[in-house]
Amino acid sequence: MLRLGLYLGSNLAILVVLSGVFRLLGIDSLLQANGVDLNLTALLIFAAVLAFAGSLISLFLSKTMAKAGMRVQVITTPRNPVEHWLMVTEAEIHLQAPGACSDNPSRFFVR
Repeated sequence: MLRLGLYLGSNLAILVVLSGVFRLLGIDSLLQANGVDLNLTALLIFAAVLAFAGSLISLFLSKTMAKAGMRVQVITTPRNPVEHWLMVTEAEIHLQAPGACSDNPSRFFVR
């Protein structure tokens, strides 16, 4: 829930800053003086839609791209002694410091 709040808050903060910059620089009055009929509210809504869509796409692709870029292989069932040792060690670390891993420790603990 906190992540959702931070996500929405940061995107809304960007829109507030963008709106403030438009007003401080007088872009709306400058456009009207030159005869340009541009609705800045519609522009901000369009920017919000693009920003939210872009950040969601980035959020959904980041984990997959990181795994592909680092050539990560997720170990669910150990196939050799090294993988078994790695899973047991990770489970022990998780039991000593529960905040170190966000996954369920029983998934990694192998007996």
